[in-house]
Amino acid sequence: ASHITVTALINYIKTKMTKDALLRDVAVKGQISNFKYDPRKNYAFFSLQDSQSRVDCTYFDVENFDMNEPDIEGEEVEITGNIGIYQRTGKMQLYVEKIKRCGESEKAKQLEMLRQKLEEEGLFDKEKKRHIPLYATKIGIITGKDSAAQADIKKVIEKKNPYINTVIEEAYVQGDEAVTSICRAFDIFEGMDEPPEIIVLARGGGAKTDLDAFNTEEVARRVFASNIPVVTGVGHEIDVTLADMAADQRESTPTAAADRAAFELLGIHLRLKSMLERKTETCGNRLLQKFLNIEKKANIGMRISKMENTVEALWGVANASMQMKLTNLKNEIAKMNQSLENN
Repeated sequence: ASHITVTALINYIKTKMTKDALLRDVAVKGQISNFKYDPRKNYAFFSLQDSQSRVDCTYFDVENFDMNEPDIEGEEVEITGNIGIYQRTGKMQLYVEKIKRCGESEKAKQLEMLRQKLEEEGLFDKEKKRHIPLYATKIGIITGKDSAAQADIKKVIEKKNPYINTVIEEAYVQGDEAVTSICRAFDIFEGMDEPPEIIVLARGGGAKTDLDAFNTEEVARRVFASNIPVVTGVGHEIDVTLADMAADQRESTPTAAADRAAFELLGIHLRLKSMLERKTETCGNRLLQKFLNIEKKANIGMRISKMENTVEALWGVANASMQMKLTNLKNEIAKMNQSLENN
């Protein structure tokens, strides 16, 4: 077969798409992500995604949609437009003609009502949150099967301390079975003869709807009721779910949650070494002081001994002098007696 140019290939595909009635006027439902808006040109570029796929979108001459709303990222919408190929890159795009919200605002209201209800019951009270053990030797992990979050958590814990025993309970973290699956994982950990000292509940980032299970009343209550301290790392840093609020400690990502739960072995070694050095220095100073005191006492003893020897020597000299004087006195008396007898 004879070859064609890249441009010819792209033009051929564009022609096929143009002739397809479905692709010329298609309605697609999904969530907005990676949203960028240029107010000077009134252009918007973003992705429309669901849990499995994503398509790039371009919206020229934006109408009937407030692009300045802070919650547009993650908004669930229905887009009407046509599928085309961008000539320069050959990428398929959805060229937007209309955007319609799909009741996400109502869903947000329901979520806020549930949040207020649980808050009033005390599920988020700071004084009810438990201390996370600093030196846990067994950590339970609830996350998706073969997920990036699971790999990241294992990597962090292994790097910080390879001797920590990690027990993984894989669960569905999105979809219809997620709520039951997550709650069951808590039951399994609590039912162990030797349960973990910390539970890490984690899920990587995604669309807002991907985190729906973590915003349910059932999961929030199960996290709060856990008799094992819970650290959560759900979604991206900006994502805060009801499960996060009910947890004893909320971290921004699965990696951060693992980092909080695991203690660093090297850090323990350094602290022990520092403590040993301080103790050794203190003991050394005490021993030196005792030695100086002993030496000081020894010097005093030597001085006393010298004084005693001096006193003894002086006493000996004094005694000899006294003896000589007594002898002389006796001789004088004897002479005087002799003289008296002769007379």
